[in-house]
Parts: sequence; structure tokens; C-alpha cells
Amino acid sequence: MFLDDLDNDFLGDDESGQSAAQWVARTQRDVSAWAAEALVNRHPDVVSYRGKKGLLACRQDLEFHLAHLQTSLASDDADAMVTYARWIAAVVSQRGMTPRMLRLGVDVLAEGLLRFLPWPHGTRAVDSLLAGFTAAPSA
Repeated sequence: MFLDDLDNDFLGDDESGQSAAQWVARTQRDVSAWAAEALVNRHPDVVSYRGKKGLLACRQDLEFHLAHLQTSLASDDADAMVTYARWIAAVVSQRGMTPRMLRLGVDVLAEGLLRFLPWPHGTRAVDSLLAGFTAAPSA
């Protein structure tokens, strides 16, 4: 079969020697800045509950998500994102964030990864991010 003949290394390093984890780390600030702005523009309520520093806090939260995603990708541990998603859902709910708000943030973050990371790394990063938050029942 054709797919069996493909080299599975296409999910590993690219021509520059960069892995998906390295691309996440390399683009973290750009992705989080874009995603925070997009979230404010599309869903202002997700950020406004944090007050005057809402945009900055949102960006910091998104960078935190990306740092955990990078660690999960680097260790090739899919369960790491599930564990993180459960934990962060509990933490942000104590701050007044609803599950809907968290999910909107994750969805916009996924879009940002697809915008800033080259193929196939963006897809791989998004798969890991969404798998973690989908598997976590409280996220």
C-alpha cells in the first residue's frame, strides 16, 4: 500500500532540523500575541473579565499553554496535555473563567499555530493541543 511506503519521519524534524516542539518554542510569542488579539476581537468577554490587564493576562495564559504544549511534543507524551488540560481547567475556573471561555481560547490558539508553524508541524501541534483538551472532561 502507498501509505505504508511513506517514511514516517515527515512528522519529525524538517529540513532545518526543527521539530514541532522547537517550532512551538520558536514562535511562542508571535502565536500568543496573535491569538490574544484575535480572542479580544472575536470574544471580548473572554478577556474583559480580567479587567484592565485582560489582554496581557490572556497573552500570558496562552504562552503558558504553549509552553506545556512544547513540553508535551518534545517528550512525545500525549497524556501530558490531558493532565495539563484538567489542571488548567480547575485553575482558571477558580479565577472565574468558564469552560466555554477556556475552549474559545484553545480554539483560537490552535488557529494561531496553524498560521505560524509550517506544515506538518502546525498540524501536529494542533492535534496534540486539541487531543489534550478534548480528552480532559472538565476542559
